[in-house]
Amino acid sequence: YAGSALSGGSGVAKDEIRAVANYAKACEANDGEGCRLLGIKQFNGDGTTKNMQATRISMERACDLGNAWGCELLATTWSATDEGATIDWPKAVALYERACMARRGSACEHLADRFARGEGTAQNYTRAYAIYNEACTLGVATACTTAGIAFFDGNLIPKDTQRGLAFLKSGCDKGDQRGCRIMAQATAIQTQQSASQLYDQALAAARAN
Repeated sequence: YAGSALSGGSGVAKDEIRAVANYAKACEANDGEGCRLLGIKQFNGDGTTKNMQATRISMERACDLGNAWGCELLATTWSATDEGATIDWPKAVALYERACMARRGSACEHLADRFARGEGTAQNYTRAYAIYNEACTLGVATACTTAGIAFFDGNLIPKDTQRGLAFLKSGCDKGDQRGCRIMAQATAIQTQQSASQLYDQALAAARAN
């Protein structure tokens, strides 16, 4: 994109106003990515007036043109109060779901959060953690960790220690330091429990003899 070069000053003098004009031209030509980039400029007020309504129009067009990232960003505008914007959780949920179905991992994580918290949809932990699983599969490390904690603790969904540890390891392997830390703690707890069980078994056997 010429707009990206102008915005970043790559090989040309940095010019946010011209960058916005280039993104607008691309968007008018039904380029979803151009619409998304235009929406970001309108949201941040770079090279144009900061305008939430214009941001949503650009992001909606990006989304309708098949740009999943645009759908996710549009959902974000309906789930935050920046610039006094009104929150519309049901609309955000529908958009996050649309982006998740297009395999946007971060959108899947946001969607799972909504089901876990009951925001814009009925609270449903089973569905939430199925979607965290999907987000984890798509490479979102923090989603792996969230699922791992839930399965290991068994407070919100049926306890599955081995599955929990597997998710925590996946989160750690993907770069989530929190996942690494909790995996170490969980492994230590499991090891301690195993040692205690073996001791009890040995003691029971000694008493039997």
